Amino acid sequence: MNSSNNERVEIPKRTTSGSWTQESPVAKGTSQLTLAASTAADLMTSNPVSIRSDDVVSKAMTLLSGGFNAIPVIDEKKKPVGFLSQGDLFLVMCQRFGFPPFSNHANEGSGLLSINTWGADSWSDIQAFAAMHVWEVMHSEVNSVSMRTAAITVVTKMLLLKTHRLFVVNDAGEMVGIITSIDVMFALHP
Repeated sequence: MNSSNNERVEIPKRTTSGSWTQESPVAKGTSQLTLAASTAADLMTSNPVSIRSDDVVSKAMTLLSGGFNAIPVIDEKKKPVGFLSQGDLFLVMCQRFGFPPFSNHANEGSGLLSINTWGADSWSDIQAFAAMHVWEVMHSEVNSVSMRTAAITVVTKMLLLKTHRLFVVNDAGEMVGIITSIDVMFALHP
């Protein structure tokens, strides 16, 4: 990348309460890093692994077990409709099977809990969970940018929205990439 296209980014500070300073997306008196990207296209992962909203949870579990924390969810026209994370699936499973703190078993004994302690009465309960549709458990939040969006705007948007991922879409609204907080961190240099 041409270093003349690099932008200086000031990293916002967190207050003692854990929130970001509210003066602006660029906090005063912080260290400066160089963002080695000009546009969203420079930051994004192209053609990311994705799943359709009408796919089943078992397919999502297989994809997520491949090292992804979250996967984009798209519709039949390749437009982003949300995302599904490992945490989402874990929470839904715990709620569905009554795992503490979602059950009356929260204070019973100690040691390992079996799936039956969770409230799954049979293998068919687990199969029913795996057969749920992705749209039933996904986040329907869609934050996106175009490939031409300035890299500094991408970072600012992620910070203001307090999100770890932005979809990158083409002019037709189809997902062509994704930018995660890790992608941004790899593009920051002293």
